[in-house]
Amino acid sequence: MVEISESAQQGLVTALQEAGEFVGLRLVVHGDSPALYQVEMRGMTLEEQKPQDTMMEYGDLKVFLDEESLPKAEGLQIDAVQTPQGPRLKVNFPPVKWEDPLEQKVQDLIDERINPSLQSHGGFVALLRVADGIAEMMMGGGCQGCGYSRQTMHEFVEVVLKEEIPEIKGVVDMTDHAMNRRN
Repeated sequence: MVEISESAQQGLVTALQEAGEFVGLRLVVHGDSPALYQVEMRGMTLEEQKPQDTMMEYGDLKVFLDEESLPKAEGLQIDAVQTPQGPRLKVNFPPVKWEDPLEQKVQDLIDERINPSLQSHGGFVALLRVADGIAEMMMGGGCQGCGYSRQTMHEFVEVVLKEEIPEIKGVVDMTDHAMNRRN
């Protein structure tokens, strides 16, 4: 289910012990699309535990997931990595897999070609679905709210998708760019 490296376990146990009277770590996965999932981690008290929670034990670390987060956390990996600012947790979800072959083809192109280019600017795109040859996408990170987001979506993402996958007729940006407007 959730894989937590030993170094991440040790760091989390230490942080929870230093922070107070926590029985474990509450892990919540937010988001409606696997490509947009985000993880929230926080200390959890005994009073916050719910009967429907799933508890997983990793040595001295207890991790609690609610019913909604449980299927979203499948294959989640948490590791501790060294950065110039000190150790940080790195959270990785498994690659998104689609049942529809066309959606999977689009996802593969996003993973292999589009997002690596956008990551240099701190951004990414996520596929929501493909309907009637139209790929519905969302932008995130540095792309959400960026003044060049429209150009990026239509002059880069759409062009690449249409060139590589002839079944794609167009792209619709479903992003709420006002949520992260840059001043």
